[in-house]
Amino acid sequence: MGRHGSASVPQDAARDVVLSHASGPTLAVGLPSGETADAAQTVMDGVVAFDNNDGSTTVPIVKDGASVQILTIVHDATAPERYRYELDVPVGSRLQQEASGAIVVLTAAGALVGGVAPPWAYDATGAPVPTRFEIEGTSFTQVVEHLAPETTYPVVADPFLGVAMVSSYRWETSTRILVTPTAWARAVYPGNVAGAPIAGNPGFDELRAKQTSSTYRNRLGASARNQYICHVAGAPLTSTWNPETNRADKGYLGFIASGCN
Repeated sequence: MGRHGSASVPQDAARDVVLSHASGPTLAVGLPSGETADAAQTVMDGVVAFDNNDGSTTVPIVKDGASVQILTIVHDATAPERYRYELDVPVGSRLQQEASGAIVVLTAAGALVGGVAPPWAYDATGAPVPTRFEIEGTSFTQVVEHLAPETTYPVVADPFLGVAMVSSYRWETSTRILVTPTAWARAVYPGNVAGAPIAGNPGFDELRAKQTSSTYRNRLGASARNQYICHVAGAPLTSTWNPETNRADKGYLGFIASGCN
């Protein structure tokens, strides 16, 4: 297992993709058409594809930071518009859908287990295809409305699942830490001021847990936490997030108003 955790893809579509956090619970997801899909076929080194035998193909791709992108390739109009994913989550956990369309998995106590970034789908010309997630219990379905006359095949859609928030960090000075978030951390709450604390708090806890020195760990206090959460909402595309531990704490909304520092 890596510093953040790991993601593994099966050779049998009836088995789960497994995301393991380095310091948290495991999240597993079943592939669509798992009982009827063919065995894995190697596309390139480290990448396999499952022919679903229904006009679609599933291609799970392991990404950085204990995350996986499960591409669905819709080849033609014979393919279904609904692709169901069953999650194996800790007992008592629930799925919650955010305004962006993202899904977060929360324990009974409200702690973040992991989640799914907002859905997208595009046809062969790059035109967006209407898509959404629907939740039922501990499963979610991606609906891909590809049957419109203007659709040019193939269509590609993807649930992007992750469990880790921090890819790496470096102390630039004794009071300024540069944090590189995982791709999933960037994708889950961009622009969502109200929702960002759901992912930001466990992300900051993960950052603190990664510190090898108690001196630096103790510097990551309330001010740094609120700056970090602000970056989750307000700076998803910046290369690093840069909490400054010597800043007076303005509160989360105070840092939102001042650009996160």
